[in-house]
Amino acid sequence: MKCPAEHFPKSNPSDEHSKKQEEPQTHEEPEPISTEERQPFVNSLLNLIDQNKIDGIIDTQRHMMARFEKTNEMLVNCNALSLSRYEIAMKEVKRMSQNLGEMKKDLDYIFKRVKFIRTKYNQQHPEAFKSLMNKGNQLDEEEDEES
Repeated sequence: MKCPAEHFPKSNPSDEHSKKQEEPQTHEEPEPISTEERQPFVNSLLNLIDQNKIDGIIDTQRHMMARFEKTNEMLVNCNALSLSRYEIAMKEVKRMSQNLGEMKKDLDYIFKRVKFIRTKYNQQHPEAFKSLMNKGNQLDEEEDEES
């Protein structure tokens, strides 16, 4: 059904612009709706939703919550296990690092001692030392050829 145009006031766009300038623009908070006014709206919404579907949604949410709690518990256990194994591994790494440090000191001492003995032997018996060095070089060459 069409409304006759005479029911609508004719307006000039410039009149609307002047009205906008005259009226101060304030944004007022809407008045709260009373419980009595809300009740029919709420009831109509409740009538649109099937209670069985709501119960199904709630059951699904409870099931998912139980699964998330179980998953969360498993992750907490995994983190605790990882932490304990990490601590054990760190102790082993620290112990092995100390062992390597001690081995390095021992090897440095051994090489220093060997160098001292070779120098002393060279000073006391230079001819024998040269023959041993030549013999050692020959042995090194033979080992290289075998490999």
